[in-house]
Amino acid sequence: MAKKNTVTLYDVAQHVGFSKSTVAYVMSGKAADVGAAQKTIEKIKAAAEHLGYVRNCWASSLARQSTGMISVLLSGLAGDWADRVMYSLSQTLRPKAYTPFLAADWDDPLIFEKEVSSAIQRRDEGVICHSFIGDVKQYSRIIESGIPLVFLGDVPCSLSGMTEIN
Repeated sequence: MAKKNTVTLYDVAQHVGFSKSTVAYVMSGKAADVGAAQKTIEKIKAAAEHLGYVRNCWASSLARQSTGMISVLLSGLAGDWADRVMYSLSQTLRPKAYTPFLAADWDDPLIFEKEVSSAIQRRDEGVICHSFIGDVKQYSRIIESGIPLVFLGDVPCSLSGMTEIN
């Protein structure tokens, strides 16, 4: 199956005859911030829809220097506890333009290590953790990478430098 050509902001800009930055402001919802006319906004949005433009979250993250992702590392999803945690986090994070990224390690140290590495590689904005399968080295990697780390419940006693909030 052939890969469909991806429509970019540049393609939309070429189609409508506006600059790429104007199109980017319109597509990000910030057109009013730069004083774009309503007619311009409508023309760009119509062209984007016609061309099949879909926002590339990775390109957008690169331009903003922010992923907007918060990893939520849980040991498992049994019962309704995980559901309530994710619901509450979503209600708190989404209005602030953060996306919770759920991962469960199922008490497997190799899966936990992979999820920690993925959070660091993605440059997540934070990690919320309730898994104690990891060791201090893995938690320290998160902190040393500059990513804020929050524990749900107790903080592992062997992890120094953490502030506990009750």
